Amino acid sequence: MITKATLYLDSAMYRTLKIRAAETGQTISGLMNEALQAQLTEDMEDISTIRYRLEKKETPLSYEAALKELQASGRI
Repeated sequence: MITKATLYLDSAMYRTLKIRAAETGQTISGLMNEALQAQLTEDMEDISTIRYRLEKKETPLSYEAALKELQASGRI
């Protein structure tokens, strides 16, 4: 599904974006979608994880328990 949105850019950024679009053969919309996707991928993964955990009715960990789990696994 595609939703239309209005985006306000300063003129220098718009010119740069227009040049990039011309150089790469992409549309401005396509370039903006790629940039937003790259920026928001981690957020989208976090939201998916939260939704999954809510559906499974997982008991949330306290900060201390999460910290201990990360330390035990060697992640921090």
